[in-house]
Amino acid sequence: MPRSRRCDFPCSGPALGTLAIAKNKIPDPHPPSVPSSPQEFNAHQSAVNCLKIGRKSSGVMVTGGDDKKVNLWSIGKSTPILSLAGHQSAVECVTFDHAEEVVVAGAAGGTLKLWDLEEAKVVRTLTGHRSNVISVDFHPFGEFFASGSLDCNTKIWDIRRKGCIHTYKGHDRGVSVTKFSPDGKWVLSGGQDGRIKLWDLTAGKLLKELPAHDGPVTSVEFHPNELLVATGSADRTVKFWDLETFDLVDTAVEATGVRSMLFTPEGDALLTGTSEFLKVWKWCVYFNSRIWAISMTRVFCSQGTEPVLRRGGRVVDKTDGPVHARG
Repeated sequence: MPRSRRCDFPCSGPALGTLAIAKNKIPDPHPPSVPSSPQEFNAHQSAVNCLKIGRKSSGVMVTGGDDKKVNLWSIGKSTPILSLAGHQSAVECVTFDHAEEVVVAGAAGGTLKLWDLEEAKVVRTLTGHRSNVISVDFHPFGEFFASGSLDCNTKIWDIRRKGCIHTYKGHDRGVSVTKFSPDGKWVLSGGQDGRIKLWDLTAGKLLKELPAHDGPVTSVEFHPNELLVATGSADRTVKFWDLETFDLVDTAVEATGVRSMLFTPEGDALLTGTSEFLKVWKWCVYFNSRIWAISMTRVFCSQGTEPVLRRGGRVVDKTDGPVHARG
């Protein structure tokens, strides 16, 4: 199976270490009919495997590649601020801490390194996974981060204690996605087995398993304001789950496999990325008497045709306008 690249929006990571960064800011209430051409530059000496944009400033990004390096960039510049060498194998995943002062990077050899960006050096090397580390996520405000690996395990690491404090098992294949909830109480793991597991950090045990997808889970995103999570998969679907009832609220079908997703900070739009398209959907959620009502309207599509939504056995073309569904 080809190794998937892990990227935030808006990016693509072609072979030979190049990156393409969209210049226009989206979503826009009046988006351009033709998006501006992307900025493309050489980011690594070989394939770019992962990219993360800093959420605090939205002005920096970090990349990891097959050249075993972690590079830090100012968005819009084609020369890295830092190029950090020290990994012994390809860098598979990267992420910032909430202050954008530290980067954690996971490698194909199973190790994780914490990089101090001010000092430009490794402050900690952590071992424990038996195979490639393919997903990492920092706790939204604590000194913790989560990692997922091809060894089928999810681990929680305490930076202060300098080690792993929990190992969560249960996936049949590699853990391709790890994500903390906005309140920091849960961590969600998505696997190449198509399953979603929600773990209670306080109790240290499984809270709920969602039989989410027929293909590998590639992306998960918590809504910033509602008890709702979106999950994306190589099976070409984006699914929306009510985190109070754990019911499936809605399913959107894409033309090709979903590679990445992102809610806007306000939660009023969802970005979805596939191998062919970048789309922005206007997002409205109404909640009354434990019934969800969702309205999604396309705001921006970078290329190609519209996706469809499957609702109660019907297939609805998005060109028909906003669709209201009740779960």
